[in-house]
Amino acid sequence: MNKKGPYFLIGSLVLVIFFIAGLQYGKQVEKANKTITAILSVSPTRPDEPIKISYDRFEHKECGVSFVYPSLISLIKQSSTSAVLGNKHAKESINFTCGTSLSSQNINNLATVSSKIAGTEVTANIRDKKIIDFTLTHPKTGKKIHFVVNKELLPLLEETLAFL
Repeated sequence: MNKKGPYFLIGSLVLVIFFIAGLQYGKQVEKANKTITAILSVSPTRPDEPIKISYDRFEHKECGVSFVYPSLISLIKQSSTSAVLGNKHAKESINFTCGTSLSSQNINNLATVSSKIAGTEVTANIRDKKIIDFTLTHPKTGKKIHFVVNKELLPLLEETLAFL
């Protein structure tokens, strides 16, 4: 006689083993899903609000120049022959000096570029990587005006510099 009892016992044990293995596999999958969900649910940071920049006009009557500068910088020092505009962090600045005879400073320049400023073709010297200096001659008074500006401010100065 064939007994079917041991086959049922072995079959039921195999089913129990598959059930337990399935539970263990399900726990691992659930743990992985929770990790992925936690990673994906990290809220993004709020973008910084853009800084509203306004522009002001600066006039230096003794040197006979005027130009527009961003409101992030302000007048630090002014005399009858020079002015310094900058900010607290010294990232942006505009310095200029005027006079009939300015000595050309021998500073190591990285490069020179040609630029048109106030209708005049000038050669600008790039010092460091962010500082540019150039000298203009005032068409009416003949005074030489030497500028030292940050590279970021040069396009604004090129467009707005005017002789008084």
